[in-house]
Amino acid sequence: MQRAYEALLNEGVIYARRGKGYFVANLPDKDRTALASQRFHAQLEKLLASARQDGLSEAEIKQLFGKAMKAGE
Repeated sequence: MQRAYEALLNEGVIYARRGKGYFVANLPDKDRTALASQRFHAQLEKLLASARQDGLSEAEIKQLFGKAMKAGE
């Protein structure tokens, strides 16, 4: 649990007040977008590595990504 708080503190998503607890930080839209982009990129890299390890070709990965994008519209 402590690691989760430390990770959120490092990302600037929360802040701590001694004796009071943890609070959600008020992030500007620019920072929120940058944080979302970083998280997405990290997750996407893991997913791509897993897909390649499972034997999917780049064309197959692109096709599946395109389908997922259309389904999310």
